[in-house]
Amino acid sequence: MGKTACEAFTGHEKVGEYAGARWIPNEPAIRELVDGVWVCYSPAYALEDHAESVGIYRTIFAAAEEAGLKPKLNTKIPLYDYGV
Repeated sequence: MGKTACEAFTGHEKVGEYAGARWIPNEPAIRELVDGVWVCYSPAYALEDHAESVGIYRTIFAAAEEAGLKPKLNTKIPLYDYGV
């Protein structure tokens, strides 16, 4: 979720305050549509700040697992330890 989407859902434009967390909407109209929203930086942001890529993909994987999906890493690409 980028700055605009974060502001629409949480009322704050600083994604960093919510990044990596599951947020439960306060607005009843939104709660009728979704139980919760996973907040993370846009995957495109990983191109600008490589250190954030680990947190971004951890959040995406957690959201996928909660949705009942089983994400898999591409094992053909070597994994790098970013020290996180």
